[in-house]
Amino acid sequence: MYRKRLKNVYELLESGNNKKVIQEVDKLVTSTANLSLGKKKLPSTEAGLPGYDEQATLVIAKALKALALVRVGRKTDSDSLIDELLCSSTADENALSIIMQYCKETHQLTKIAVFYENAANKLEAEKAVKQQDYEEILVSLFNAYVRNRDFKKQQQLALKLYKHTGRLMFSYWNAASYVLMANAEQKAEQRTLYFKLAEKILEKAYGEKKMEYNGEFQLYLEVLESLGKYAEALKVIDEFDHQKHLAKIGHPNFKFMKQLLYFKNLNNLEQLRKSCEEYFMQRKSANLDDWTVYTQYFDCVINKLKSEDQMALVEDVLQFLKNLETLELLDASSPRSTAPFVAQIEFIHQIVLVHQIQELSESLVTCLKLNLEKYIRQCCCQPGFFYDITKFLNLIEKANLKEFVLNLCKLLYDESLPFKSIKAIYTAITYWQLNRFFGQQQNLTQDQLKDLVLLLEDHYHQSLPFGKGILIFYLNEFCKQVLSFFFYGVSIATLCVNSLGY
Repeated sequence: MYRKRLKNVYELLESGNNKKVIQEVDKLVTSTANLSLGKKKLPSTEAGLPGYDEQATLVIAKALKALALVRVGRKTDSDSLIDELLCSSTADENALSIIMQYCKETHQLTKIAVFYENAANKLEAEKAVKQQDYEEILVSLFNAYVRNRDFKKQQQLALKLYKHTGRLMFSYWNAASYVLMANAEQKAEQRTLYFKLAEKILEKAYGEKKMEYNGEFQLYLEVLESLGKYAEALKVIDEFDHQKHLAKIGHPNFKFMKQLLYFKNLNNLEQLRKSCEEYFMQRKSANLDDWTVYTQYFDCVINKLKSEDQMALVEDVLQFLKNLETLELLDASSPRSTAPFVAQIEFIHQIVLVHQIQELSESLVTCLKLNLEKYIRQCCCQPGFFYDITKFLNLIEKANLKEFVLNLCKLLYDESLPFKSIKAIYTAITYWQLNRFFGQQQNLTQDQLKDLVLLLEDHYHQSLPFGKGILIFYLNEFCKQVLSFFFYGVSIATLCVNSLGY
């Protein structure tokens, strides 16, 4: 009878009938109060949830009532009921899971740990406790400590679990807890101590070849990095088992990126540069577009420039990047990457910034001019190209290539008229953005400004057939042009507003 009622309470709670849940639990508690629950077992023929004794049934019912109370806004009453259940020290996993749900909903995560501590203490006092039940309670208690960021207690419990079961998983939990303690510690000496304790645990497992999962492997590398042991970390990553770990880690370049990090910290610039060049020469289009590797490569080369003949090394790097343009890809259907010639521009840009070069050599200007032409011809028809090339505009002016860039864009702009595709529209947008940025419209007369605004209006109307997506972008650019001419006179602004139909 009582278990049937309890099953009914579950169903009412799931359906959201919280008031009815409270009524049913009150009836259940009242009717069982006179039957000395805890001494008398319910008949096995009763339908419901198997395996509960009367005391556990009553605890579950009260926990369900607490959930219903908080969901109808009676949090004070529900908190009182949960505090009452604390004294029960229940170790029933089903009752604890309901209590945990309540504590999560009310943001009382510390109480979850208290309930599981009481449950663990109760099971320890019982001699006939099942090993699996005890382990499950301790694991749940560990998770409660994790939620509360109680790293010290979770470390102690992980060690206790490892000694109790001998399972390596708990040893890794112990090491991970030390890492969390180290990251939360302010004192440098204590941080180092925690990292060394974690290293000792993981080093033993690695030496015995017992690391089976990627998380353990990555944790060991993190500890070595935190201790500054990059040589040891490099040795570990060199022994990286692709078949065992790579598929689980997910990032296909995990090993390579770690090697770059360690070469950089060990100041092994020659090996870093060699690794980057080998990576690019693998003939994969994805590799050629991996800008994070280009960044590492440039940092390495610029650091080497301090100790080597500058021009010889610069020309060597530029030649290598140029060779990437003609590299035959493994997948012939892959589109040709723009990264190699953009990388040459970026490399020259980095040299100018870092070494504060005021005047570029003729060879650098020639290289820059050639790559800018490739870059503009291939990418000026793409949306947002102006914002990509903006970072190089100071370099362009320093190399006296402003007129060259404008003339090239003007040529491509003229070829795009009249608009026959969205790419043609974006080419026009790029031209007018660069034209305005380089100040080509500052000294125009009012008649010239009027003609320009009418031309832009005509471009806007030409772009209408290509859809709303292009219209928003082009309308924004048109309005920017209009606003930039506002100070030349109200008549120009009025003309622009009227032309748009506002």
